[in-house]
Amino acid sequence: MPAAPYPTARRPGVDPGRRRVLAGLLGLPVVATGGLTGCRSEPAALVESGPVELSVFWWGSARRAQLTEQALRLYSDRNPQVTFRVTWQGLDGYYERLATQAVGGNVPDLFQIDDTFLTEYARRDILLDLSGTPRTVGST
Repeated sequence: MPAAPYPTARRPGVDPGRRRVLAGLLGLPVVATGGLTGCRSEPAALVESGPVELSVFWWGSARRAQLTEQALRLYSDRNPQVTFRVTWQGLDGYYERLATQAVGGNVPDLFQIDDTFLTEYARRDILLDLSGTPRTVGST
């Protein structure tokens, strides 16, 4: 699929607590496998308390959607302050819809993106740089 032009979209008004939850959620697979255990000398920053709703968008089959939603429910069961607003569809039209959301400044909090588009979205500052965020969530 050829790359379409993707205008720059900033995420004004995204609160820092939400960004910390996002960073922690994205780091969970690494943390769950012990990949970063003990990497920090200081205590991890705590996520602000209060409810957080994250929008999630991906493409795939109905089976993939079922499994992803099951994993998100499990996360919410273990972290009741976090809920997910889920949207998924087949591959046809996915990147066009994502580009439209980017143009409108309404990119989902978490979304699936292939390597062919990753550089473009990063270059246009649509992705959140997680390099300076805490590596664990909920540690006390």
